[in-house]
Amino acid sequence: MWLLLLRGAKEAGDASAGAQPPGAAVVGAALGAMDAPLPFETINFAGNELTAAGMRSIAEGMGRGRLPNLREVNAGFNPALGDGGAAALAEALADCASLEVLQFTSCGVGGAGFEAVAAVVPRWPRLRALYAVHNPGPSDALGRALAAALPSLPDAEEFWLAGS
Repeated sequence: MWLLLLRGAKEAGDASAGAQPPGAAVVGAALGAMDAPLPFETINFAGNELTAAGMRSIAEGMGRGRLPNLREVNAGFNPALGDGGAAALAEALADCASLEVLQFTSCGVGGAGFEAVAAVVPRWPRLRALYAVHNPGPSDALGRALAAALPSLPDAEEFWLAGS
């Protein structure tokens, strides 16, 4: 199993002013330079203070369809990730049919971000766990998408959708 662990690779600069987050840009460039398919089964972005701009950089490097063996993604504990970061990650994961676990705990994701995630839930037939807790939400769209997809998710175990 491969693991890309970014703990401690915090972003620098003022992303709110449009500055490119250097840590995320480096990771995004490194992923983009790797030959496809990327070998990762687990990607852990937790606790890196990623912003939406940073996740967009990383998502570009991940690319759609480049992670056929990806099973688990943890984007938790990045409170500035927000809707834009969740949408960018969902787009990058759209073709990851092997995805089993996705976590957005304490990421500052609201309704628009969860709408973007909800739009790709049907493309993850192996999804067994999704954590979207301690976010401003609402996660209604995500709940509806999971409920609709549940009959086609034979491995479903737990879906946690709760506001802050």
